[in-house]
Amino acid sequence: KRDEASRILDGLEARRKSEYVSPVALSTLCIGLGDTERALDWADCAREERRGWLAYLTVNPLFDPLRGHPRFGALVRQMGRNVGDPK
Repeated sequence: KRDEASRILDGLEARRKSEYVSPVALSTLCIGLGDTERALDWADCAREERRGWLAYLTVNPLFDPLRGHPRFGALVRQMGRNVGDPK
């Protein structure tokens, strides 16, 4: 049901312009579609929003497809720098 998932993702991204849609949901959909770059874009957005979901980024098997990507490592390192950082 790849086409259906793509339509859902596009619809949620469009809705995000006028209402809140969790970047976690968007990242998860992108992972399922095999769109690593877009999944990492949304994961980074989730980091910027300080979504609690990211606490499981390094242990949740859902994120296995992203683990070897350099941006994944950078995201994990960035999260470590943000711990306790009021900025």
